[in-house]
Amino acid sequence: SEATFVSANGTAVYCTSPPISTNDGKLSVSVDVSVSGSLDGFTSAGIIFTYDPDIQVSHVEPDEGPVFGGTAVRITGGPFIDNSSELRCRFGDHVVGAKWLSKSQIGCKSPPLGSIDEVQTVSIFSMAW
Repeated sequence: SEATFVSANGTAVYCTSPPISTNDGKLSVSVDVSVSGSLDGFTSAGIIFTYDPDIQVSHVEPDEGPVFGGTAVRITGGPFIDNSSELRCRFGDHVVGAKWLSKSQIGCKSPPLGSIDEVQTVSIFSMAW
């Protein structure tokens, strides 16, 4: 499949990678370049481009916890890849490390809720017995 040419500046050619199905994992492909427009004139420098899988999240459990954080949260979906140094969960603006549990699950701990810059409405109801 052909990439879309974006621009060139004399020392570099910028292209947009074409869409590709990664099924259930990363997919690495070699990157070959032709500047002549000919299918015969491709260079092969052994450069590899890796597509990341399109990750889907289907379930988060539990879906609530205390404001001081520390809740163990299990995320179900995937496909998740066991690259523990790169796995992250984001809660609003807070990013925390995640642990790979399986191809379909990762876990992380909720961070403390930071300051809230907007007015929150709290209602308290009491019941007379």
